[in-house]
Amino acid sequence: MSDFKQILEENTEREKYRSRNRKFFFIFLTVFIYIFITMFFGNTNGILLQAFVFIPKKLMFLELFILLLLFFIINGVPKWFYLKKAVSFINKFDFVDIKFLKIMEKGGLKRELKTFFYPEVTMTDGVPRSQSFEYFTSKKYSPDNLFDFGVFTAKSGTKRVIKLFRNPKREKLVQKIETSKNRKKIHLEAKKELIEYDKIYTNKVANEQSKLYLDLLQMLQGIYESYETDFGEKLEINSKLCTPLDIFFKRDTTTIGKVEVNNDIDVITEGRVNFSIDMIMDTVKNLNLLYMTALKHRAGRGRFNSVSKKDFISFETYFKFFMTRKILKNYSNIPSGWICVKMEDYTARAIASNIDREMIISIVDGQNDGKNSSYSSDVEASKFLFTYWFFTSIEPTMIKVMEQLEFIFNATKEVNEITARKFALKEENRLKAEIEAQYNNMNDKDLVYLDELLKDDENVIKNREKQKKKETNEKLYN
Repeated sequence: MSDFKQILEENTEREKYRSRNRKFFFIFLTVFIYIFITMFFGNTNGILLQAFVFIPKKLMFLELFILLLLFFIINGVPKWFYLKKAVSFINKFDFVDIKFLKIMEKGGLKRELKTFFYPEVTMTDGVPRSQSFEYFTSKKYSPDNLFDFGVFTAKSGTKRVIKLFRNPKREKLVQKIETSKNRKKIHLEAKKELIEYDKIYTNKVANEQSKLYLDLLQMLQGIYESYETDFGEKLEINSKLCTPLDIFFKRDTTTIGKVEVNNDIDVITEGRVNFSIDMIMDTVKNLNLLYMTALKHRAGRGRFNSVSKKDFISFETYFKFFMTRKILKNYSNIPSGWICVKMEDYTARAIASNIDREMIISIVDGQNDGKNSSYSSDVEASKFLFTYWFFTSIEPTMIKVMEQLEFIFNATKEVNEITARKFALKEENRLKAEIEAQYNNMNDKDLVYLDELLKDDENVIKNREKQKKKETNEKLYN
């Protein structure tokens, strides 16, 4: 047995012994004080028997006050004794001894000393947090409107993202539903209660959900601020950086005509890593427009036959949040566990657990297809992941766009990689220009049509046959 464990066991036994002695001592003092007060200050005429039987009403308050005072001296002030509201009010004044109030709150000087010498273990995730949101605030954006854009959720985007986070009141209702699965009446009542709650809080955000949402941003803010001490350089906020993704529309229409990526924009300039919330969110905004446009055209057809208009609002909310995370991961790791522990929405947790790998959640009939009350439904998460990976990895127009964006936002690439990429892009553009110039400079005489090529092929074949006949005739003659 280790010395530390042995010391703890000795302290525990010592504490039990002292507790028994304190109880005996308190009982002895109680009896002694009662007899002393009643005999000498009451009407007992010094008779001991009357002291036990006769209780003077005038001295009852004095006896109780002294006993209560002794109890506090021996055992410390219990938590239920003080008024929390009064203490919190007094705490507002600077001239009050805060240390004394803390001692009162923790139940006496003895308990304060115990927590000092034997501090309780505090569980923490070890991630530094900041009280400011400098990196997530600009003239356009702030944590309050970070996701207020989109085709279907432009006005309520941020609120819808915050509503994905944990809400203790709603969680209790969900637990009530899950625990009452076998009791139909209670189960239906709990479901109705949850529906009513969701109706009330459709346009509201619970305070606890907002705290968890802001805590996630504070974690990232704390990490970005720590770069200065950890790596010897600061993550620079560059408000001049704009999105490298440009979308062009056909004149006088809302139809997308062309998508381009400006490769001259980069998060690394002159060897420094830059951060711009405008650059990030405007890129997500444009990607979201492309994603929703592709989704609207493909929904209900082919491999998208299970996707309907009912999915558009939730899919847009998930896309905005997880695409923002994808870009922010270039600056620091954001494990899926950070999201899962803060999220109440089951679909959001399922997406977070699977989005970092190109694998769709398999749906098993009778289990996670939403028909079995014993399992949570993975149908929505599976459908979203399919549309997400199809858009980012299979959609022909987006493959190159996503590859270019990933390089631009990569905060760990070296200067040599940037130089080599710029040179390769210049060579690619030069070759394209040469090919276009050659094609544009061609005259009608230089053009060869398909039917002429076919005629040439026929003449070649005829000439070959004539040559063969001539050779065979010469051989026979000779």
